[in-house]
Amino acid sequence: MRRRFVIRLTAALRSPLHISGPGERLPLVDRCVQVDHKGLPIIPASTLRGRARAYLERLLRSRGHPVCTPPRPELTCPHNREVASALGEGRFCLACRVFGSSWRPSTVYFSDLKPHPSDLIPNPWTRTGIGISRYTGAVREERLFSLQLV
Repeated sequence: MRRRFVIRLTAALRSPLHISGPGERLPLVDRCVQVDHKGLPIIPASTLRGRARAYLERLLRSRGHPVCTPPRPELTCPHNREVASALGEGRFCLACRVFGSSWRPSTVYFSDLKPHPSDLIPNPWTRTGIGISRYTGAVREERLFSLQLV
């Protein structure tokens, strides 16, 4: 028999946050924050899930457990040669058993992280930045951008 656990997460921001996503478009803002159907800023469940999986994969590797290397399907379970040689053909690594893969459903579910009503900022900040060339380390021409922060 499987038991169900619910973990409630509260996050306190120590600095402004920007998570890009589809949604509201604003004039003069190149990258808007991800918002829900009510227009409130959120941290998407997919972001939380991805971070949790990445940390689990790192922990498993540090302990010597075989772990596949998503997102390329040929390198994920059950096709990853390293995992197959360690666990057996057609087996899944622990990260895939928990978070799923293209061939296996996930056993954990995440919801969007939403702000507490008392923490809502009526007008999110806009920060202006410039693009820097990775080759020269200097400012690139015509690379001024703005992004929204909460």
